[in-house]
Amino acid sequence: MKPLKVFFTLIGVFCLVLAVYAVFYDEIRKIIYPLSYEAEISAAAEAYGIPPEKLHAVVKAESDYDAKAVSRVGAKGLMQLMNETASDMAKRLGEEFDEEKDGEKLFEAETNLRYGGSYLQLLYRIYGDWTVVHAAYNAGPGNVNKWLEDRAFSPDGRSLENVPFGETSKYLEKIAKYEKIYKELYFSEQNEQNEQSKEVEESEGKVDASEQSE
Repeated sequence: MKPLKVFFTLIGVFCLVLAVYAVFYDEIRKIIYPLSYEAEISAAAEAYGIPPEKLHAVVKAESDYDAKAVSRVGAKGLMQLMNETASDMAKRLGEEFDEEKDGEKLFEAETNLRYGGSYLQLLYRIYGDWTVVHAAYNAGPGNVNKWLEDRAFSPDGRSLENVPFGETSKYLEKIAKYEKIYKELYFSEQNEQNEQSKEVEESEGKVDASEQSE
């Protein structure tokens, strides 16, 4: 076969591969970024007012959906919770959790997500900024509070421009990446519907207020 013919054959094969990849691009991404534990995560997201793509991003980053995962420091389950954190969240929810006896419960998806979701909700109520929330989830509120007081990391004492921990910086990058992907693959239509419903509710509220004033 002549070199020129071989070249054009390879170009044709390459273009065919690209075309197939483009057609099945989202399907391939769904294999890499699955919607595992969908019911449990959706329930926790709704219960604690967390956008589902954010909760999926945290689970993906923390455990890659491995409910039996254990970190080198002893964090457990889907959201990699420490026994101490679970105990604090149990008290917040009016439940009992013995750090010495109930640690195995954190390998249960529903329990782990309930306490993990409650913790994310608490952090958001404290900081009001999701980047700061994720930084606190990874590095701890104590470190984040110090960073917020330092102009080198926080220009306004409420947001973080950068963080001094390399691990936390990479974690924030992963969370942002995963959240974007999960939103594109699974939740973009749902978010649009929520925004439309919100606009309708706000519009109806304005109409009601107008009618009352009359």
